[in-house]
Amino acid sequence: QPAQQPPAPPTAGQPQTEPPQPRLLANDQAEADAWTALSNEQDPAKRVVAINEFLEKFPQAGLKAHAYASLSALHLSLGDADKTVAFGEKAVELDPDRPDVLAILSQLYARRSRLGELDYRAKMQKAETYAKHSLELIETLPKPAGMADDQFMRHKETIAIMAHSGLGVTYFNSRRYALAVDELKVATEPKYAQVDPVDFYVLGLAYMNTQKYAEAVTALQRAYDETQGPFKDVVNQQLVNAKRLAANPPTPAPPKP
Repeated sequence: QPAQQPPAPPTAGQPQTEPPQPRLLANDQAEADAWTALSNEQDPAKRVVAINEFLEKFPQAGLKAHAYASLSALHLSLGDADKTVAFGEKAVELDPDRPDVLAILSQLYARRSRLGELDYRAKMQKAETYAKHSLELIETLPKPAGMADDQFMRHKETIAIMAHSGLGVTYFNSRRYALAVDELKVATEPKYAQVDPVDFYVLGLAYMNTQKYAEAVTALQRAYDETQGPFKDVVNQQLVNAKRLAANPPTPAPPKP
């Protein structure tokens, strides 16, 4: 039988960079200069240290929300999902209209939350709400000064893909499989951004749960081809299952009288 909830997949999602520029202004020139100075640090781990030192020096910084958003993105790139969520929540508490942070949080809540957790439904509701709000905000996202048009399009699409991914996995987890297919098809058809094989994997499972086995094979094969590490074995198990069902589809149950 098709999986009802995907096994916990890798959580990295789209490669993330920090927000291109602050949405809010520094309180004074000293704070602005301090932020500019730390911006020269390119190493993610050292940059985390520098931003934490910045927040200690300026505890009421006008750039606090931006600093938290930067820490969230940096911890995602470093593979620390818990800190990504913690700093992301701090960022949206101060500035709830950050499509980048909302998309990251949506995807992580959708992928990491498991049935049986006490706060599972609350996390699924957050994942859905954050994704939808992120997609609304992307429509009117202003282009940062100095950013090239193609870079801006890639930036917007990267955010949108994560939001569609978070929404699609959330729909899958709540067994709204047709809606999951719609969202994950968008997440797996980018023009500029990198495709996440986990989205192909969950798309394949959604197709299986809607009895579209040939489409499931196509999606799961793409996931298998692009997946590395132990998760490849998980994908292969579902791919074999999808091929079996595509070759010998189960007879539909007769309608109830």
